[in-house]
Amino acid sequence: MHALLSGLDALRNPRRSITAMAESVCMWGLVTFTYWAAMLAFDIRSPGVTGALFVGAVVTLGIAIPSSPGYFGPFEAGLRFALGVYAVPPDIIVAYALTLRLLIFVGLTTIGLAMAVRLGLSWTDFAAPAAEPSR
Repeated sequence: MHALLSGLDALRNPRRSITAMAESVCMWGLVTFTYWAAMLAFDIRSPGVTGALFVGAVVTLGIAIPSSPGYFGPFEAGLRFALGVYAVPPDIIVAYALTLRLLIFVGLTTIGLAMAVRLGLSWTDFAAPAAEPSR
């Protein structure tokens, strides 16, 4: 509860609130653009940009359900439901889901590696600390 209240404390500062809202809009814009660009690559034109926002929102709600690491299952189910609303054939949805999963994995991994290099981290920084002997 303390962490939640501490996080909400940023809303008391107008500058931090506006920054948080701007970052949120940018992130949702990036997600929407990613889904929309992938839709165009698969010639899924019926939903358009607002449909891409809908698909992203449904997938986000789906992966909020506790599941396996990597959201295997809820991610695909969210895509299948959301694109099913637009009568996209199941085989196209499966190909779209696999492509998005790969795109997101490669993109996030690349960003993570770039940040690790920029911070000067090495593989030893990620090693588990040795357990201290019990006395």
